[in-house]
Amino acid sequence: MAPTVAGPMTLSQVGVRPPVASAAISSPSSKSAVPATSARTTSARSTSANVCAVSVSAIPKPLEWLEVSGSPFERGCAIGVRFGDKIRDRVAKAPFLHDDMVPFARTGEGAWLLEMFSESNKALYPEYWEELRGMAAGSCVPFDELLLLNLRKEFGPFLPSLNGHATSDTPATSAVLPELALSATGVKAAGGAATSDRALQYGMASDDCSDVLLLTDDVAAVGHNEDADYSIVDNTFLVHMHSDSGVTFTAYTYAGELPSVAFGFNDARMGFSMDALPPAPSEVGKGGIGRNFVARSLMEARCIEDAVQRVTDPAVAVGHHYVLMDFARRRIVSVETASNGRHSILELGPSPKLGSQADSRGEKGGEGGEEEREVLGVSQKMMNGMSVREGEEVEDERKERRVSGSEKGPAAAGTAAAAAEGTASLFHANAYTRLHLPQRMGPSAHRREATARRLGAPTTTQDILEILSNSDDKEYPIFNEGNPFEAGGPVIHTLHSTLFNLDAGKLSIFGGRSTDGNVLHEFGI
Repeated sequence: MAPTVAGPMTLSQVGVRPPVASAAISSPSSKSAVPATSARTTSARSTSANVCAVSVSAIPKPLEWLEVSGSPFERGCAIGVRFGDKIRDRVAKAPFLHDDMVPFARTGEGAWLLEMFSESNKALYPEYWEELRGMAAGSCVPFDELLLLNLRKEFGPFLPSLNGHATSDTPATSAVLPELALSATGVKAAGGAATSDRALQYGMASDDCSDVLLLTDDVAAVGHNEDADYSIVDNTFLVHMHSDSGVTFTAYTYAGELPSVAFGFNDARMGFSMDALPPAPSEVGKGGIGRNFVARSLMEARCIEDAVQRVTDPAVAVGHHYVLMDFARRRIVSVETASNGRHSILELGPSPKLGSQADSRGEKGGEGGEEEREVLGVSQKMMNGMSVREGEEVEDERKERRVSGSEKGPAAAGTAAAAAEGTASLFHANAYTRLHLPQRMGPSAHRREATARRLGAPTTTQDILEILSNSDDKEYPIFNEGNPFEAGGPVIHTLHSTLFNLDAGKLSIFGGRSTDGNVLHEFGI
């Protein structure tokens, strides 16, 4: 069956249910549709590797999107053809890919490692492997480059340049090696001190995304900020895919990556959002299945239990935080995952159906048991060179990391006590809040958590938007904006904000601060 390759269309053609708005590509003020563009229209952006070529638009633009069907290869090819300019632009602006990952993959050690990852992901997800092959063919980008882009969280931590040493056939050339070997904290947020952006690009930093969850008798909603390296600006789009399983989903997609590592929903009335959980190198499962492949599988989940099974596969190589939403049954679940099957499940609400697992250890139980968890709470011992604040400051933050609707709520989300008392709300960034595993990360996640605690527990959808829009902490704000090429500007940028309203049955995607009310798209779910 030939793939459906579409230009911009009306949302009524793509929504699982009739959407609230009616224009996919429109003026933010009038929402009137603009003429469809060819899938081969050339990009006005420079494809230079110089990231300074990124243009900044004062008015957020609605996202381009595409509906695809056909075989897996045909679906991927359609995405590659339609968004080839964005994919090539993204790849060109990823110096870590060309300077580090591709050269390492061509060494004996790197080729062996990539082959391990390739075999496991291709075997478990042959359909998604073919989608990626099709995307490479349609965009005219080498397949190995897109594969490495999709496996950067898994492959990146093994790079000699991130671990302060060289292989026998790959010299360590990065000028920032000592800094990365010690802390890898190096990402600026708005106004923050600059260090290396390689830690960010490999997923070794903590500045990717924030979620606010709320489930009470009156409100069931999830807010999400999609944060990323500034080079991703203008290189995201929406994909509406008819999958082989029969599930049709809509996913916010990064150019060159499988849909979606960000957020999406499907026609089983399931919604999803995700936050990075950057691991310490010792926590990465060599040759395991990749986060991007797991997230692509998640888009086809038909219920909460199905989704949990997909994201907690024991073969996952790196951890991630998943927010799972069942619109039909009014359920919201937070899942923290790690390699070797370790995971923590927390269902919000007064009567959670899923038992909360504070620490499911899998094969690494001896390496991450109770003794280590206690040590990690109060000192830097066993932290593998990571930069963390120590002593009482860390302990105090962990005690109140969850935004709780009750002043006397449990001290640690995800415990049996939390399940028994019920958890009304949760703020989650990029630090483990229940597994307490070692991470290589900077201060951003903890600073955003501190801001959320200060703002207090949300009780309305407006409260959720207020938290997502907050920039009171100028160094590490929840909402990141600005130009990184201005003095003190950020490397991290909030690409879009979203609100999943389970009671209203809709997903709203915002341009700029969500409190400004600039709704670019609304989908019925």
